[in-house]
Amino acid sequence: MNEHGLLIVTGIPVLTLGALLVWSWRRISLLGTLIVGATLVHEIVLVSFPVWYSVFTDFELEGSMNALVGADDLLRVMTGESIFVMMFAFAFIVGWPRLRLQTGLAIRTAFCQNQIRRSRLVLNLLIVMGILVYIKRISPISTLPGGTGWSLEQLFLSLIQAFFWFTSLAACALVLTRRRALFTNPVQALLAGIPMLALVMVGLSTGLRGRIMWVISLLIVTGILNHQTKFVALGVVIAILMIPLFAFFGSAYRFIDKDDMMTGPARIEMFSLLYQEGRDRVVEETKNMADDFLYGLALRAQGPRNMVVLYRQYDNARGAGFNTYIGALFFPIPRLVWPEKPVAGGTDDTSLSSAMYKSMELSYGDQGTMGPILASAHAYWEGGWGWLVAAGFITGLIWNKIIKLCRRIPEDIAAVVTLAFAAALLNDGMLTMLTPLYAIIIAGWQSVLPVLIIYRSTVLFFAKRSIIASESIP
Repeated sequence: MNEHGLLIVTGIPVLTLGALLVWSWRRISLLGTLIVGATLVHEIVLVSFPVWYSVFTDFELEGSMNALVGADDLLRVMTGESIFVMMFAFAFIVGWPRLRLQTGLAIRTAFCQNQIRRSRLVLNLLIVMGILVYIKRISPISTLPGGTGWSLEQLFLSLIQAFFWFTSLAACALVLTRRRALFTNPVQALLAGIPMLALVMVGLSTGLRGRIMWVISLLIVTGILNHQTKFVALGVVIAILMIPLFAFFGSAYRFIDKDDMMTGPARIEMFSLLYQEGRDRVVEETKNMADDFLYGLALRAQGPRNMVVLYRQYDNARGAGFNTYIGALFFPIPRLVWPEKPVAGGTDDTSLSSAMYKSMELSYGDQGTMGPILASAHAYWEGGWGWLVAAGFITGLIWNKIIKLCRRIPEDIAAVVTLAFAAALLNDGMLTMLTPLYAIIIAGWQSVLPVLIIYRSTVLFFAKRSIIASESIP
């Protein structure tokens, strides 16, 4: 009986987001609709599907967990997910009293030549930052002797990576798909392709499927946004070629990567190591994956069953409380000033206190490994059912405001901002609105604020130049 109820409850978030997608298509911008659509795909593939798979396989995957998980536990988790998504959708539609979405409006296009120049300047700057971030990922890894501090170069690159880890990728995708509108020459387009290609190489060399999903998601979303079907097709082709690899990413690839990360080889050298040491295992696991693709996909999409332990933590008086937000709210304060500052999303100053590590440790005894989490379960872990309802509602209000405010800035900058918030928790590489609130706060500080500061600086620069030019006219 519980299995039937679980199937029904698991469909509620999908139906809710499906209805929200239809509403978005009729009422708000194309960009907002695409983000809702990406959220729906995320929910189907990574939340609903693994639960349905568990029901029809008599909870085979749950049997491999240290924690005992059954239909009753998953029913509770998916009930929380359903409530969270319904509250999100309601708040997203209702919105803030003075910031309700206006029917028929789209994101303002940059018709003005100055707006185009400003947007192009900001996007080009982000592309340069992306090259610095992602070329470094495939260059030789420098190792520091024990007890030494960071060099100025390492500190500089670390800051660039912290602030431009995703906005630079969004800028690259937008430039590639809007070459004509932004008057981009082939050299700029080539530079925009470098970070995305580098990220695919990082994903292949380390077995991290999320890195490749970032590229796929951005190509498809920005391709649809800018009516460039060839880039949508490119994203789909990459997905078709790469998704069969996802089932064994984390096994043969990850073992080789972990063994050799300690000696610091160049990332590009990982390909030869994979060929030499991982060939037999890769071929074997590819065959196994082809025989049972659904099993491989359900095995990786482990978020719902892992979240059972977060519910139990709160029920046993070991909830996180609101400490998870302290590190996020005070994120700009460096640890040199506040060494004990809690990690955003965690309960103390160690990364292992955050939910993505706790869920793997308590579910499988796998310490030091990150796992996927659900925003609804994270909210329950923080404050129980009451906070779960409130967090879903607040998330919907925040996204309502994000979409509304993005109407006031040029199209491409608005897309960078919105995509950065949709990538607030890039644990699996798929864009989604349904991330824990602490992750949205971090995205505001870490990704969106620098872009808005850069954009505002260009506005003031061009305004100052216009004033100087007007004063020089006799």
